[in-house]
Amino acid sequence: MGPLGVALVLGAFVVARRTRIPIWATAPASVVAFVVVLETLAPGTVSDVVRRLGVEVASGIGQVSSALILAGGAVALWGVYRVVKRFTRKDQVALTLRRGS
Repeated sequence: MGPLGVALVLGAFVVARRTRIPIWATAPASVVAFVVVLETLAPGTVSDVVRRLGVEVASGIGQVSSALILAGGAVALWGVYRVVKRFTRKDQVALTLRRGS
């Protein structure tokens, strides 16, 4: 499984370098493809871990106040904003507005 995952991630980097697709768009797609392949070849590998982790997180969230959960979500959104801002430039973003049909 390891070499396949490495090949998928390296493939994402190669695609990102040879095309104008940013790496932040290709890397998650390769990770999703790796998880699908891993779960297909060895059923239960990923799903069992995710299920166990979900049970642990759910039991832990019940002990945390709502304000802390909201603050954590706000920090996470701010982090995503900073990552997207770091890896995109104004010349990479094109916005076309058309009026009417």
